[in-house]
Amino acid sequence: MQLRSDLGRIATVEYQSHLDVRKFAYDVVTEAQTAWKLLGNIVAARVVGGIAADAAFGADVEASVEWKLMGAPHWRQFAAILAGVPSSEVRIAADDLSAARNLLADLFDEWLVTLGFKWSDADQTFRVTSWRLYE
Repeated sequence: MQLRSDLGRIATVEYQSHLDVRKFAYDVVTEAQTAWKLLGNIVAARVVGGIAADAAFGADVEASVEWKLMGAPHWRQFAAILAGVPSSEVRIAADDLSAARNLLADLFDEWLVTLGFKWSDADQTFRVTSWRLYE
């Protein structure tokens, strides 16, 4: 719920007051990355604890509108990518690590679209593609 609230505030209040697209993109991506780091820590704790990385959350989380719209669409793929990367105590080939990084980057881009935002490398633009989460 906090991510939805923060992104809504950034898009509908803060951006509207400064109209700086670079700052807008930075703020949105920073909020999204913060959420991903928290979810990544959950995956790591589950792996270390011998729990399935993509195991369901509690019923209250699974039933929430925010989880259904913002987290669930990418959760299994996110958890699988992270669970496939060994701990820092294990050497991993640079190519394997790069492959995981590339998968995460592509998934993050897809997640931004789910959240209603689109970054375009081709023309260096950042746009709101949907307001449905923030109305």
